[in-house]
Amino acid sequence: MINISKLISSIKLETGLMVMATPFENIDELIREIIVIRTIPVFNEMYPNNVPLLIDTNDLELLERRPESSVYVLPDVFGDAEIMMITHMEPVYDEMRYSSDYNTSLFSYGVTPCIFGYQELMLAQAQANMLSAASKGATFKFIPPNMIEIFSGYSMGNNYRLTVALSHAENLSTIPATCYTSFLKLATLDVKVYLYNTLIHYDNLSTAYGQLSLNIDRWSGAEDDRRSLIEKWEQTYHLDLSNIYFI
Repeated sequence: MINISKLISSIKLETGLMVMATPFENIDELIREIIVIRTIPVFNEMYPNNVPLLIDTNDLELLERRPESSVYVLPDVFGDAEIMMITHMEPVYDEMRYSSDYNTSLFSYGVTPCIFGYQELMLAQAQANMLSAASKGATFKFIPPNMIEIFSGYSMGNNYRLTVALSHAENLSTIPATCYTSFLKLATLDVKVYLYNTLIHYDNLSTAYGQLSLNIDRWSGAEDDRRSLIEKWEQTYHLDLSNIYFI
């Protein structure tokens, strides 16, 4: 996770706000607000919080059943996080379900029954693997804000494993520490853009020590730098992903 207090201090060091007089009453709170309003929404698109979710369609609210698909409401288990998209879905097969087709002796005493029991279990596992490989996997479509349409195809069963892309928490607790440098770059540029667009309306700043020049020209290119960074990320993170996936 990223420590937001450390991030704010880093931004103040980068921009010179540690020693710079500004007309803002609470610069730390201002930076925090910029991060929440400007930085996190963009970062959500580039690097969302991916979490696994197992679902059984029998347990979900069914909104509509169509000839080749069904629309369900996803379980409300994510708190305040927004579901950005669903990036992956695969059917989950239960090997023991197929083993019931055989007369196994797994729980019998004696050498011979145990041997046959293991053979039956191996056959059941093999059958499940073959079904998983040969069956046409389900396709799906995410319907904001919290619905999924499942096109059944030839897949068997009602259990699926999803990867759900969520928005990040405002306290940055869901952003990995390995993303610190990237997030810091974007957040710093967001702060510079705001400072330039706001302080450009001030010629000088009156203080107890007299008139101080704000010297904001160094931030005049921040908007272009931010745009270039986002374009670079768009090429890297492939944001043209479809909401329909074939397994």
